[in-house]
Amino acid sequence: MAAVYSPRQLPVSGNMVYTEYPVPAVLAEWVHCFWQLSGTSPAGGGGTYHVIPDCCIDIIINVDDPDDAVVVGSTTGPLRFDFISGFNYVGCRFLPGAFPAMFNISAAELSERTELLKNVLCDAGIELQQGLDRINNTNVRVASHVSEYFQFSKFADRQSDLTYQSCAQRAELNLSGMIIGKQMIRFLSEYLSRIVIRYEQRRDERFLEAMDKIIGAQGNLKMNAAKFTGISPRQLRRLFDFYIGESPKSFSRVVRFQSLLGLATSRQQLRQSRLYYDFGYVDQAHFIHDFQSLSGFPPSKLLSDGV
Repeated sequence: MAAVYSPRQLPVSGNMVYTEYPVPAVLAEWVHCFWQLSGTSPAGGGGTYHVIPDCCIDIIINVDDPDDAVVVGSTTGPLRFDFISGFNYVGCRFLPGAFPAMFNISAAELSERTELLKNVLCDAGIELQQGLDRINNTNVRVASHVSEYFQFSKFADRQSDLTYQSCAQRAELNLSGMIIGKQMIRFLSEYLSRIVIRYEQRRDERFLEAMDKIIGAQGNLKMNAAKFTGISPRQLRRLFDFYIGESPKSFSRVVRFQSLLGLATSRQQLRQSRLYYDFGYVDQAHFIHDFQSLSGFPPSKLLSDGV
């Protein structure tokens, strides 16, 4: 991908921890990041995670139950995920157009949907599922080693202290979950790398050209397919249906939103610079309506929280 696209998501709060991990060079044009989202306080209740549109497709794996692994398609509106206490998820966020090209599956079939991984990828999904299950089966052994660490630590004489026991158990759960999660990320990264290396993965050059133009213009581009791709608007729409799952116009809208979100660091900065005019919004009301429609929050709420 010639133009750089770095989608953002909202920061987490409360008892949630979100971490993004870099991708190997072989996947740089296919995957934006690997990530892990967990609840750090099993006794402190669950949490709500808000997801904003980025035109990416994600594989999401429940570390405690990999059979629940899903593929989440692109969306044009905000999503809300409510988690119970002690949750631990890892995932892979594919760059726009990458997942359909890698697995030859139309993004339109996944748009605004969440499907089981094994149902979407069939044989490949089953192979992935089996690998994740093997890793998950080591969870008991990892937890056992961590327990031994606490048992024979220099604080072992405080095992009768209920507060210490609670902290130790909590740390044990968090550490084992982190280890298993990272193992799953490593397995997924290696599996996807083998696919890219083993098979000649191609994306339609006309689609890549159009996508790069949109990203390079930060979404503020009048769509004229014939002008820069040499194909008709209908053909361009068909390409975007397959690779993105949305129309070129909808993709541009999300890219514009993501680009502005990356530049507007505060409400005051947004008011003073009036960035929304540079991004093609007619006026402030147009910008606020579009922003809230995509994020689920007004700009004043989102930017004041330091996104």
